[in-house]
Amino acid sequence: EQVDKYKYLGVLIQREGNMEEEVNERLSNAAKLYHTLSKTFLTKREITNTTKMAVYKTVYRPILTFGGETWNLTNKSKIQAMEMKFLRRILGITRRDRVRNEIVRAELGVEPIIQRVENQQLRWFGHLNRMHDNLPVKQVWESRPQSKRGRGRPKKTWNDQLTAILKSRGTTWVEAKRHSKNKEQWK
Repeated sequence: EQVDKYKYLGVLIQREGNMEEEVNERLSNAAKLYHTLSKTFLTKREITNTTKMAVYKTVYRPILTFGGETWNLTNKSKIQAMEMKFLRRILGITRRDRVRNEIVRAELGVEPIIQRVENQQLRWFGHLNRMHDNLPVKQVWESRPQSKRGRGRPKKTWNDQLTAILKSRGTTWVEAKRHSKNKEQWK
Protein backbone atom coordinates (compact mmCIF):
# COMPACT_ATOMS: atom_id res chain seq x y z
CA GLU A 1 0.00 0.00 0.00
CA GLN A 2 1.32 3.44 -0.91
CA VAL A 3 0.53 6.43 1.25
CA ASP A 4 1.26 10.12 0.78
CA LYS A 5 2.53 10.64 4.33
CA TYR A 6 3.17 8.75 7.56
CA LYS A 7 4.70 9.31 10.97
CA TYR A 8 7.96 7.57 11.81
CA LEU A 9 9.57 8.09 15.22
CA GLY A 10 7.48 11.22 15.73
CA VAL A 11 8.46 12.83 12.42
CA LEU A 12 6.03 13.29 9.54
CA ILE A 13 7.47 11.76 6.35
CA GLN A 14 5.94 12.77 3.01
CA ARG A 15 6.19 11.05 -0.34
CA GLU A 16 7.62 14.15 -2.06
CA GLY A 17 10.32 14.48 0.61
CA ASN A 18 8.91 17.87 1.59
CA MET A 19 9.39 18.79 5.26
CA GLU A 20 7.12 21.86 5.23
CA GLU A 21 4.19 20.02 6.81
CA GLU A 22 6.48 18.58 9.51
CA VAL A 23 7.78 22.06 10.35
CA ASN A 24 4.19 23.36 10.49
CA GLU A 25 3.26 20.54 12.86
CA ARG A 26 6.23 21.42 15.11
CA LEU A 27 5.08 25.06 15.09
CA SER A 28 1.54 24.00 15.94
CA ASN A 29 2.71 21.85 18.87
CA ALA A 30 4.89 24.68 20.15
CA ALA A 31 1.98 27.14 19.84
CA LYS A 32 -0.28 24.83 21.88
CA LEU A 33 2.33 24.63 24.62
CA TYR A 34 2.89 28.39 24.50
CA HIS A 35 -0.82 29.12 24.97
CA THR A 36 -1.06 26.64 27.84
CA LEU A 37 1.98 28.08 29.61
CA SER A 38 1.11 31.67 28.76
CA LYS A 39 -2.05 31.58 30.86
CA THR A 40 -0.66 29.72 33.84
CA PHE A 41 3.10 30.07 33.99
CA LEU A 42 4.76 32.73 31.85
CA THR A 43 2.73 35.67 33.17
CA LYS A 44 3.40 34.91 36.85
CA ARG A 45 5.82 37.45 38.30
CA GLU A 46 6.54 35.16 41.27
CA ILE A 47 8.30 32.71 38.95
CA THR A 48 11.85 33.74 38.13
CA ASN A 49 13.13 34.15 34.59
CA THR A 50 15.69 31.44 35.37
CA THR A 51 12.87 28.95 35.99
CA LYS A 52 11.02 30.09 32.89
CA MET A 53 14.21 29.67 30.84
CA ALA A 54 14.65 26.16 32.24
CA VAL A 55 11.17 25.32 30.90
CA TYR A 56 12.07 26.95 27.58
CA LYS A 57 15.26 24.90 27.24
CA THR A 58 13.90 21.57 28.47
CA VAL A 59 10.33 21.55 27.12
CA TYR A 60 9.57 24.26 24.56
CA ARG A 61 12.75 24.29 22.46
CA PRO A 62 12.89 20.48 22.04
CA ILE A 63 9.25 20.44 20.89
CA LEU A 64 9.99 23.18 18.37
CA THR A 65 13.21 21.66 16.99
CA PHE A 66 12.52 17.90 17.17
CA GLY A 67 13.65 16.30 13.91
CA GLY A 68 15.33 19.54 12.79
CA GLU A 69 18.31 17.55 11.48
CA THR A 70 16.34 16.67 8.36
CA TRP A 71 14.53 19.94 7.73
CA ASN A 72 15.08 21.97 4.62
CA LEU A 73 14.53 25.42 6.06
CA THR A 74 12.80 27.45 3.40
CA ASN A 75 10.79 29.52 5.86
CA LYS A 76 12.98 30.38 8.83
CA SER A 77 10.89 33.37 9.85
CA LYS A 78 8.01 31.27 11.22
CA ILE A 79 10.34 29.34 13.50
CA GLN A 80 12.11 32.50 14.66
CA ALA A 81 8.78 34.23 15.31
CA MET A 82 7.57 31.33 17.45
CA GLU A 83 10.81 31.36 19.44
CA MET A 84 10.73 35.11 19.99
CA LYS A 85 7.09 35.04 21.08
CA PHE A 86 8.05 32.75 23.97
CA LEU A 87 11.22 34.66 24.90
CA ARG A 88 9.45 38.02 24.85
CA ARG A 89 6.72 36.64 27.09
CA ILE A 90 9.37 35.53 29.60
CA LEU A 91 10.66 39.10 29.82
CA GLY A 92 7.19 40.64 29.73
CA ILE A 93 8.02 42.49 26.51
CA THR A 94 5.62 42.87 23.60
CA ARG A 95 6.45 43.68 20.00
CA ARG A 96 5.00 47.14 20.60
CA ASP A 97 7.94 47.83 22.93
CA ARG A 98 10.14 47.63 19.81
CA VAL A 99 12.99 45.75 21.48
CA ARG A 100 15.23 44.02 18.94
CA ASN A 101 15.42 40.22 18.93
CA GLU A 102 19.18 40.29 19.50
CA ILE A 103 18.69 42.28 22.71
CA VAL A 104 16.04 39.85 23.99
CA ARG A 105 18.30 36.88 23.25
CA ALA A 106 21.32 38.57 24.84
CA GLU A 107 19.37 39.39 27.99
CA LEU A 108 18.29 35.76 28.34
CA GLY A 109 21.58 34.29 27.11
CA VAL A 110 20.04 32.24 24.29
CA GLU A 111 21.43 31.45 20.84
CA PRO A 112 19.04 31.86 17.88
CA ILE A 113 16.94 28.74 17.36
CA ILE A 114 17.86 28.62 13.66
CA GLN A 115 21.52 28.42 14.64
CA ARG A 116 20.63 25.51 16.92
CA VAL A 117 18.81 23.71 14.07
CA GLU A 118 21.81 24.32 11.80
CA ASN A 119 24.08 22.80 14.45
CA GLN A 120 21.77 19.77 14.58
CA GLN A 121 22.03 19.47 10.80
CA LEU A 122 25.82 19.68 10.87
CA ARG A 123 25.93 17.02 13.59
CA TRP A 124 23.70 14.77 11.45
CA PHE A 125 25.94 15.44 8.43
CA GLY A 126 28.89 14.22 10.51
CA HIS A 127 27.02 11.04 11.46
CA LEU A 128 26.05 10.41 7.83
CA ASN A 129 29.56 11.01 6.61
CA ARG A 130 31.07 8.57 9.13
CA MET A 131 28.53 5.79 8.38
CA HIS A 132 29.54 2.69 6.46
CA ASP A 133 28.67 2.84 2.78
CA ASN A 134 26.50 -0.29 2.97
CA LEU A 135 23.97 1.26 5.39
CA PRO A 136 20.62 2.19 3.78
CA VAL A 137 20.59 5.70 5.27
CA LYS A 138 23.91 6.56 3.67
CA GLN A 139 22.91 4.94 0.37
CA VAL A 140 19.73 7.04 0.20
CA TRP A 141 21.65 10.21 1.10
CA GLU A 142 24.26 9.62 -1.62
CA SER A 143 21.80 8.44 -4.28
CA ARG A 144 20.87 10.74 -7.13
CA PRO A 145 17.53 10.20 -8.90
CA GLN A 146 17.84 9.41 -12.59
CA SER A 147 14.43 10.79 -13.62
CA LYS A 148 13.94 13.91 -15.71
CA ARG A 149 13.59 17.11 -13.77
CA GLY A 150 10.31 19.01 -14.05
CA ARG A 151 9.88 22.58 -15.23
CA GLY A 152 10.83 25.56 -13.13
CA ARG A 153 13.44 26.14 -10.49
CA PRO A 154 14.66 22.97 -8.78
CA LYS A 155 13.58 22.57 -5.17
CA LYS A 156 16.23 23.33 -2.60
CA THR A 157 17.63 20.08 -1.26
CA TRP A 158 19.01 19.25 2.16
CA ASN A 159 22.50 19.19 0.61
CA ASP A 160 21.92 22.69 -0.80
CA GLN A 161 20.91 23.86 2.66
CA LEU A 162 24.00 22.26 4.18
CA THR A 163 26.24 23.89 1.57
CA ALA A 164 24.78 27.29 2.51
CA ILE A 165 25.36 26.61 6.24
CA LEU A 166 28.95 25.56 5.57
CA LYS A 167 29.56 28.62 3.39
CA SER A 168 28.19 30.93 6.11
CA ARG A 169 30.66 29.35 8.52
CA GLY A 170 33.60 29.80 6.16
CA THR A 171 34.16 26.23 5.00
CA THR A 172 33.49 24.13 1.91
CA TRP A 173 31.76 20.81 1.34
CA VAL A 174 35.08 19.03 0.73
CA GLU A 175 36.68 20.42 3.91
CA ALA A 176 33.58 19.55 5.95
CA LYS A 177 33.57 15.96 4.68
CA ARG A 178 37.23 15.63 5.60
CA HIS A 179 36.83 17.20 9.06
CA SER A 180 33.66 15.28 9.90
CA LYS A 181 35.47 11.94 9.54
CA ASN A 182 37.10 12.72 12.90
CA LYS A 183 34.25 12.83 15.43
CA GLU A 184 36.20 14.77 18.06
CA GLN A 185 37.39 17.37 15.56
CA TRP A 186 33.87 17.78 14.12
CA LYS A 187 32.28 18.74 17.45
